[in-house]
Amino acid sequence: MYSDKRKSVRADVSGSLAWESSFNDNICRAVFKVVLQNTGNSTFEISKVHLQAWLFDKTHDTSKKITFLDIDKIQSSGEKIFDKVYETEKDDKGNEKLIPFVNRYPPESII
Repeated sequence: MYSDKRKSVRADVSGSLAWESSFNDNICRAVFKVVLQNTGNSTFEISKVHLQAWLFDKTHDTSKKITFLDIDKIQSSGEKIFDKVYETEKDDKGNEKLIPFVNRYPPESII
């Protein structure tokens, strides 16, 4: 039986977007969830994550499920409400701060 022991970095990333109602009928909240899994056989590190969010008018018939959001249209016509780059940081004691997705991922790890 042949076994290839070379290191490989592979990741499986999936995301989901859900809409939640609000106390105000004209506003809804988007909840974006991301799952990241190291499916390779070596550790990899993510040192920077750029997170952005926009406010935008609903672009669909509310009686139907959303099937497509045009990110280019949202970015060009929506109001950017959040824009932050997360990078590896250390606290006063020199320990790395826990920041979502900025971390080391050994094989088979999931976040």
